[in-house]
Amino acid sequence: MRRPPRVTLVGPLNMDLFLRGAAPLDHAALNAWVGPCDFELLVAGSIGYTTQVFARLGDAVELHSHVGDDAFGAHIRRQFAEAGIDGRFLEAARGETATAVYIMLFGGHKRPMTYRLPGFEPWPDPPAVIRPDEALPDLLH
Repeated sequence: MRRPPRVTLVGPLNMDLFLRGAAPLDHAALNAWVGPCDFELLVAGSIGYTTQVFARLGDAVELHSHVGDDAFGAHIRRQFAEAGIDGRFLEAARGETATAVYIMLFGGHKRPMTYRLPGFEPWPDPPAVIRPDEALPDLLH
């Protein structure tokens, strides 16, 4: 039986929070508006979605990145562990995980958007991708 391809990803991770609903477009009405919306929280970033796709395809995935030592960082680590993604090189850094919030209450599909950058380097430099005791990855992204 052939082993699954080994895919190694290096890059930043963050959380995406999508708010979907309908809010008034009139500025005065919006200032007084209170209303419901749907929330969706997704692991994202330059390698977040890609990592999950490779794992769903059955590839042996490892990633080299940093997340914060906050609740979002813990959520990312838990999601990847549950998906069987190798997290031994996913390090918790002191600080807050980067977060993007997409406010889709005004008819747009991705805007307005606001964000919080991490207070730490987004990935190890250099990453421990090439290790003498292991074969090279089949794909490095």
